[in-house]
Amino acid sequence: MAVEVTGAPFIGEVVASTYFSGPPSALFDDMAQCWTGWQGEKRWEEIDGVLSLAATATSVGHVTLLVRMSTNGGDYTATAVLRLEAGSLERIAEDVRTVFSP
Repeated sequence: MAVEVTGAPFIGEVVASTYFSGPPSALFDDMAQCWTGWQGEKRWEEIDGVLSLAATATSVGHVTLLVRMSTNGGDYTATAVLRLEAGSLERIAEDVRTVFSP
C-alpha cells in the first residue's frame, strides 16, 4: 500500500506492507467501538516501521491520531497529527475498511 500525507509545505509518501501486521482498518474499527474514549494509546505499525499510527482519546470525545512515516533506515521521518471527533470514527472506520477490503 502507498500512504501519502499532504499539508503545506509538506508532501510525504511511503510504501508499506500489511502482510504481517494486517490492515490498519483493525485499528480504526477498534477506535470506533471505543468511541466514548479509552485509556492509553491504540497502535498499528507496519512490520518494517515505515508507517505507524498511534491514537489517543479524551473523555470529551477528542481523538488524536499520530501518523509517523519514515524511510526504511529511519534516516528521515515525517509526523502528522490529525484531530478527529469521536462521532466521526464509525464513518472513518468504514472508509478505511473499504480501502483495505479485498
